[in-house]
Amino acid sequence: MKTRIVNIAAFWLLGIISTFAQNALSIDNVSVVAGQTVALDVKLKNDVTVAGLGFTLTLPKGISLVVDDEGEPVYSLNEERAKGTKFSVFSVAKDNGTYGFRIMPTSTSVIQGTDGIILSLQLQVDAKTASGTYKGQLTENSLTVKEENNALRTEKLSNGSFSVNVTAQSQEVTTDNSIYVEDMEVVAGQTVALDVKLKNDVTVAGLGFTLTLPDGIILVVDGDGEPVYSLNEERAKSTKFSVISSANENGTYGFRIMPTSTSVIQGTDGIILSLQLQVDSKTISGTYKCQLTENSLTVKEDNNALRTEVLDDKIVNVIVTETSIINKYKLLYVVDGVEYKTYEIEYGAAIAPESVPTKEGYTFSGWSAIPATMPAHDVTVTGSFTINKYKVTYIVDSEEYYSIEVVYGADVNPIEEPSKEGYTF
Repeated sequence: MKTRIVNIAAFWLLGIISTFAQNALSIDNVSVVAGQTVALDVKLKNDVTVAGLGFTLTLPKGISLVVDDEGEPVYSLNEERAKGTKFSVFSVAKDNGTYGFRIMPTSTSVIQGTDGIILSLQLQVDAKTASGTYKGQLTENSLTVKEENNALRTEKLSNGSFSVNVTAQSQEVTTDNSIYVEDMEVVAGQTVALDVKLKNDVTVAGLGFTLTLPDGIILVVDGDGEPVYSLNEERAKSTKFSVISSANENGTYGFRIMPTSTSVIQGTDGIILSLQLQVDSKTISGTYKCQLTENSLTVKEDNNALRTEVLDDKIVNVIVTETSIINKYKLLYVVDGVEYKTYEIEYGAAIAPESVPTKEGYTFSGWSAIPATMPAHDVTVTGSFTINKYKVTYIVDSEEYYSIEVVYGADVNPIEEPSKEGYTF
């Protein structure tokens, strides 16, 4: 009998240990190329009702979390498990690669589901990081558990770790720094976006370049004669960078993008500045060469020192296609032999008939035939007014005595007064 009791107790205790072992915070191993970012998904496995959780994430040197402008880690909550409108995330970033996180409800909400991603972060690996397996740590893991009676308790979880498998940048990865514009096509008389791109494997605190355009091709400018531009908000927020530009009469434009604080350009490849290229409508079809010269970067070293790096010149091909000019023809409206209204309408365009004119005392005959679309010749549409006649009726003793039709505007001559024996009119 004692043996049976011990076995039952042991089985019961094993069940408790197994139950608690179901609750865990974890991160799967990830692989990433040095200089790039990768999603880091924090997962929660639970067999209890979870009203909140916390953990501390520690990353090795050269590996960090992507942060926003205020230095806070960029994250997204899994909407299926913890709706962003019902939970808030508190984070603390420390200098030693340690980040503290706390996910708390904004109401009486609880985490949905029992297994899966709860929070997604962005892991960023320094471009100079060597190939290897690096260990990250999940410590101080805990859950706020909601009991069936709505009481809350804190449950501490086991620490965990994960591997970050880093592959150093290979020779196939282009590391040359360059400012460039891809070839583009445009129809004469129209505008097209001219996207200046920056490819960099260094920390860029500023850049400059000169753009030279051939005859017939210019940049769209504002009322002050300054080129119209927009900074790529993902790479250089306009609140932290300023653009200095100059335009010369020979089709040369100088640009300088400078930080307004200690900000640096984000990312390693993509659009940094968008301009608007405008091609004269008389430009003939052909390939026109644009030049990017005097290209340079202001590079920020690891010790925060700044240096200037001169880059290679670049050629941009602008392929222009002539636009076909649609002829316009005259549409003339004539009323009673006099020109009434005139329009110039493109060939093939729909014609909306002119409203019928009015004239007191006259009736309009209507317009002559009007084509539905403008033909390849002038069109004259005619119409005329006909004077109206109106009836003059004489009533004597409430009865019609005499009537006559009189043309509008003509004199009305009174008739002779009627007479009746024994009566005075």
